[in-house]
Amino acid sequence: MEFLRRVFEQLKTGWANLSGNQKIIYSAIAVSLIVAIIVTGVMLGSRNYIPLYNDLTVVQSADISQRLQEMNVPYQLSTDGTTIMVPDNMVHQLRLDLATQIPFGGVVGFESFDQTRFGETETDKRVRFLAALQGELTRTVMQINEVESAMVHLAIPEPSIFLSDDAPAKASVFLNLRPLGRMEQDKVRSIMYLVANAVEGLSPENVTVVDANGTLLSDGIAGADSPFAASAMSATQLEIKTNYEKELARSLQSMLERVKGPGKAAVSVSASFDFDTVEVNQETYGDSVLRSEQGSESRSEGTTPGGDPAGVDPNLPGAPAFQENAGGESSSQSSEFIRNYEIDRVVESRVRAPGTITNLSVSVIIDGELNEEERIALEDVVSSASGLDFQRGDVVNVVGMAFNTEAYDAMQENIARELRNQQLMTLINYGLIALAILGLAGLGYFIRKRSLEKPVSTLAGKKVGDLATANYSSADLEELDPVIAEKADLERKVERLAKTQPEDVARVIKSWLTEDMR
Repeated sequence: MEFLRRVFEQLKTGWANLSGNQKIIYSAIAVSLIVAIIVTGVMLGSRNYIPLYNDLTVVQSADISQRLQEMNVPYQLSTDGTTIMVPDNMVHQLRLDLATQIPFGGVVGFESFDQTRFGETETDKRVRFLAALQGELTRTVMQINEVESAMVHLAIPEPSIFLSDDAPAKASVFLNLRPLGRMEQDKVRSIMYLVANAVEGLSPENVTVVDANGTLLSDGIAGADSPFAASAMSATQLEIKTNYEKELARSLQSMLERVKGPGKAAVSVSASFDFDTVEVNQETYGDSVLRSEQGSESRSEGTTPGGDPAGVDPNLPGAPAFQENAGGESSSQSSEFIRNYEIDRVVESRVRAPGTITNLSVSVIIDGELNEEERIALEDVVSSASGLDFQRGDVVNVVGMAFNTEAYDAMQENIARELRNQQLMTLINYGLIALAILGLAGLGYFIRKRSLEKPVSTLAGKKVGDLATANYSSADLEELDPVIAEKADLERKVERLAKTQPEDVARVIKSWLTEDMR
């Protein structure tokens, strides 16, 4: 306690010895420190709350906050209501509890079948199954990065006993995209096939996708039998043609500008495409080739012997005698061949992909005049770079003429003027900042100088002897120059000693005089 009392007394004495400006400065510093401590404490206290869920919709925030109130859990909402924060030591357990107790965002899925409902009819089960399937599909679609929220509606007709009365299933998907989110056609097609494959009897052509702006995203993405297929194909073909022309023109212009200079060449490309799918079946017949051969050949030559004819009659008694047969020459020949020939045949089947270039026309304008030699050289370069086929009917034309650069020159002048104005404003801003810094520095120096200066107006012009004899306190003397104050204080001490001990002072003065006389 004694130590604290001494410290307090020293602080009190030091505060009393401060000037008015010093007291103001120290007071401002103390107030700033107190405010900083309070703000830091508030911020440290708020750090105990961390986000439980981010990027919530209004329905999701309402569901989760209602359940937190029922669980007596303190929570905080962000300004826009899309973030719910809870104490950091409860966040993990709350996420587990909320995942099992409530349908996230009000979307009910197949967890509705966890409990058995007594008295439920088949129609009720079917309706509940349809709602659960819609909820599961909605949750799945919401996992796509560009989708903030979604709704899936299924229209599944009742099965009929007559096949002719069966109606196809249909579905509608509503998407609320995130800021700056854009759904590409491949992602929309993925959603259509995702929903179609999750519902029995649903085809992708019967899935409609719409965004929050009312734009039909599934337009032109359906199958070939869709009424929008022709228009989608035409749009795709036009996009292919436009991209090819732009890319070829950009490449040629970049090449020419490297020779003639930036802005000295203008290139235009026009291309014709054949988007028909052609299937070619071709059979080519060559020379005949012997496939198989089968042959038979027989040949005999010789003389026929003479005598009675063969048989019983010539040998019987009383039979007439026959004249002996005379012998003769005999010859026999037989030949048989079977040859099978196969004709050489080549069968070729080809499908030509759509998008074949049928005609290409390139026009080039160069700034300035061109002689015939330069024009021919540029035509050869452009035709080679663009892959022109003159037998196909492609055309290239290079012309030299002066460009009209008035608008370009005016734009360049405006840009230069704006640049000069920006540089001037930058210099002015830097000058103002420098002046402000100098002003603050001068003000700080002035305040510091005033705080270090002592109020010596009442002591100005006084001699050391006058100060010594005057009735001024030691604190007033300290406000003077240290040398003057020391001399004045010494004279005051000598005067006080002469009054209290005159004999000793006289003895000292006598000794000084004696030394001076020597």
